[in-house]
Amino acid sequence: MHLCFDLDGTLIDFSDRLYCIYQDLLIAGGFEILPKSAYLPLKAANVHERDIIARTDASDIADDYLIQRDQLIEDPHYQQLDQLLPGVPQLLASLQKSHTLSLVTLRQYRQPLMAQLVTLDLVQYFTHIQSGSLAGETLPESKTRMIREILSDEEPCAMIGDSEYDILGGRGAGAITIAVETGIRDTAWLMQYHPDFTLHDVTELPKILPKLDQPTS
Repeated sequence: MHLCFDLDGTLIDFSDRLYCIYQDLLIAGGFEILPKSAYLPLKAANVHERDIIARTDASDIADDYLIQRDQLIEDPHYQQLDQLLPGVPQLLASLQKSHTLSLVTLRQYRQPLMAQLVTLDLVQYFTHIQSGSLAGETLPESKTRMIREILSDEEPCAMIGDSEYDILGGRGAGAITIAVETGIRDTAWLMQYHPDFTLHDVTELPKILPKLDQPTS
């Protein structure tokens, strides 16, 4: 079984990065901000960033805000706020003994991605590290393409991630889809996309692996 993992929200907690970018941009523009306890549930419910900043009357800067946010979302200064979710290194080390592990992320910039993976000591666990979307692709299509690029013919696969892009992209590649509740989307949102399995976090994966590893008839 080939196990493909998303990164942000699946293996690492990137909520501080998201909130600090929001906070810094609005404060720099002279606007009030929502507390983190209000901001993150809006993100979890897939409320668009444009609608979030409108709640503190910052709609007039929405276009500039979104451009700057896109420029900063993978900035190493903010990426250093990310933290490994509990138990991730131990889980990957254990799974690596009997499964092929790959990383499939929508991160666009390869150099800061690899630098962060080195800092977090994650590179050692993955046979393949796939990243980036291509022009004209939807985000689920990008995930599907990246998964297909690393699979051998008829190789069984599971895609583990925290967003609808992981569920839809994995399904498009013929993978078993496993949603985790540690990321940017809440459970109610994820369930709309009907993942095959839903876990609280990736450390629960070994509980369902026997079901995944059973040969299909």
